[in-house]
Amino acid sequence: MATSAVEVANQAFALIGANAISSFIGTATEQVVGEALYQPLVDAALTSYRWRFATGKATLSRLAAVPLNDWDAAYQMPTDPIILLLNAVMVLDQRIEFDRYEDQIYCNATSDDTVIADYVYSAGEERWPPYFTKAVVFDLASNFAAGIMQDSYLASHFNDMAEIEYRKARFADGSSKTARPMKTNSLINRRRG
Repeated sequence: MATSAVEVANQAFALIGANAISSFIGTATEQVVGEALYQPLVDAALTSYRWRFATGKATLSRLAAVPLNDWDAAYQMPTDPIILLLNAVMVLDQRIEFDRYEDQIYCNATSDDTVIADYVYSAGEERWPPYFTKAVVFDLASNFAAGIMQDSYLASHFNDMAEIEYRKARFADGSSKTARPMKTNSLINRRRG
C-alpha cells in the first residue's frame, strides 16, 4: 500500500510507461506534471463522495465577533486537519442551517449550544484504503497520460478504468458504517390508504 504522494504518483507513472520520481520538486517532465496535477486531483477525488476514511467531526469554537447580518453566531473552522468540504453542522445531533465564510462557519446557535461540524478532510495517503488508492492511481494515470505522453487513447482508457474503480471504491466504502434501516411506515400507510 502506498504511504506517500510520490509513491501513489509513481504507480500511475508506471502504468503509462513514464519515469519514476523521488520528489515532485524538479524539472523532469514527470515532476512538473506531477506537481501541477497531483494535489488538485486528489482533493477533487476526496470531495467527490463522502469517504468514511476522510470524514471527521469536531466541536467548533465560538468567536466573540457577531456576523454582520443573517446569522447570530460565528464559529472558527478547525485548521488541522485541512477541511475540504463541510457535510453538516449540528447542535444536539440535529442538523442546523449554516453558511461558510472564509475560515468561519455562521449559524444561528446560542452561546450555550455545542456546535459540531461534520466534514471531509484532506486525509494523507497513509490513511487511504487500497480501494481508494487504486482508483486515484488510475485517475492520475489518465491525467498523466494526457499531460506527459500526450496520448488521448491511453488517457481515455485509464479514465474509464478510474470510473470503474471509483464505483467499486464507493461500494466498499459504504460498508464502513452501520446500514440504516429502511423506513417502511410510509409504504405501509400508502398501501392502507
